[in-house]
Amino acid sequence: MEKTTEKTYEQVLGLLAKLSNKLDAQTAQVDDLASKVDSILVEKRPVRDLFKSKKAIATMVGLLVPISKKLGLDIPPDMLTAMVGLIAAYVVGQGVADHGKEREKVRSRYQASQKPGSDP
Repeated sequence: MEKTTEKTYEQVLGLLAKLSNKLDAQTAQVDDLASKVDSILVEKRPVRDLFKSKKAIATMVGLLVPISKKLGLDIPPDMLTAMVGLIAAYVVGQGVADHGKEREKVRSRYQASQKPGSDP
C-alpha cells in the first residue's frame, strides 16, 4: 500500500510540475501580449485618447445596451429604448457643446489676428 501511495504522490508531483511549466509559459505569453498592447496604445495616441472622450465612452456603453440580453441582463425593451435614447441625446449634446467651444476658439484667434482699427 505504501508503494502505491508513493507512486501516486510522485505522479501528482509530476503533474504539478508540468502544470507549473505550462502556467509559466502562458504567463510569459500574456506578459508579451500585454507589452505589445501597451506599445500599440503608446504609439497610437488617437486610440488612447479615444478612451478619454466622454462621447466615445457613452457610445461604447450605448453599443453594449442592445446586446445586454446576450450578456445575461434582463432589461425590459422599453427601458432599453429609453437608455439608448438618453445616451444618443448625451452624445449629440456633447457634440454640440464641443462645436460651440471650437467655434469660440476660432473666433478668438480670428479677432486676435485682426489689427486694431482696421475694417474687417
